[in-house]
Amino acid sequence: MTLADGAGFEILERADCLRLLASTDRGRIAIHINALPIILPVRYVLDTDQVVFSTLIGGVLDRATDG
Repeated sequence: MTLADGAGFEILERADCLRLLASTDRGRIAIHINALPIILPVRYVLDTDQVVFSTLIGGVLDRATDG
């Protein structure tokens, strides 16, 4: 049985998410800055069950996580 959220998006089990993440090294991350959404491309690695990516010091992602 496939579960969906209120917007109709499929809800994935954790194992399915990890399998999909492991199948590539590129993705997108969504953040908001000053209440505006921004979606950025990222390169990442999957370290066991954690997504790890790097960012430039002073870059958009670095500034978004400051504080």
